[in-house]
Parts: sequence; C-alpha cells; structure tokens
Amino acid sequence: HLAKKPKAPKRRLAKKPRKPNTCSWDEETTSSSATIPQSASPSTLLLAQDGDEEHLSPLHVFVRKQIEIFTATPTELAQPAPGRKQPIQLHQVGLRCIHCRNAHSTGAKKTRVRRAVCYPSAIGRIYHSVSDMKFDHFTHCKSIPTEVRQTFESLKAESKASKEKQSKSGKGS
Repeated sequence: HLAKKPKAPKRRLAKKPRKPNTCSWDEETTSSSATIPQSASPSTLLLAQDGDEEHLSPLHVFVRKQIEIFTATPTELAQPAPGRKQPIQLHQVGLRCIHCRNAHSTGAKKTRVRRAVCYPSAIGRIYHSVSDMKFDHFTHCKSIPTEVRQTFESLKAESKASKEKQSKSGKGS
C-alpha cells in the first residue's frame, strides 16, 4: 500500500504592483496632444492605464485615452437617461468622452451625441460600455479634434484589416 504524499502548499505568484489609474501630466502623456484635450485638467482620471499597450490592441489603447472616469453629481442626475432601466445614483461611477464632457445634452443647444456618457451597472460591463462608445459615439462626436478623429479612423481601419486577414487565414476563430 502506497502512502499519499502531502500536498505542497500552493504558491501564489507575487503580483507586479500596478500604478494607480491616474492621468499623470508628464512628457509621455502630453507628447500626444491628440489624446488629451486642452480643457482637461490634472484631476481628469482617464480609463487608460500604464501597460495597456501590453494587453490591448492599439485601437483599444487609443479609445481608453479618450474616456474619463467620474462620479455622478446632482448635475448628472438631472440629465436625461433614455433607455436606462435603473436611475443613476448620486456618486455612481460613470465613463464619458473627454472631448464633449462639457457639451449640452438637452435643449436647443444639444451638441452631445449618443453614448457620450455611460454608467456601467457592474465592473464586468465596463468593456461593453467602452465598446458601445467606440462604435456609437466616437464616430459621430462633434467635439473630437480633427487629428484625433483621423487617428481613430486610421486605427479602426487597421483593426478591421487585421481581423479580415486573420479570418482569411483561419486564425480568427
């Protein structure tokens, strides 16, 4: 009869410490003026993180640099939220376009287009919200500077061409 070997304790890999998700205003961040509007303040909290380039496509990296994280204030609560199943709560975390965040969303001066602001209902819905913004908002946003729009359109075209190439080679599925 063989004796059972005692199980070795599971080793946990030490996680590499991540820098907090903040917008630092160093040369690296500001070298591409196309990604941060002049109206952005040092308190802007971008969705982009250091290391995104290691894990995400160039298009997703770029889009995340166009989105800020914020918490709902009484001003946001007063904004219309068509299609929402649950009302927005005070201090609820939201995502919004950095280019049109100060644009009007109602009335005769309406300049903000669809999906400029999203309130994901759970952490797992952030990716879906960002995808919605990528497809439904950034193509039509009236506040995006020309050079940012050109970069966005170029990255979209490259992403589409890459997916088509993978699909044709049988590696995309």
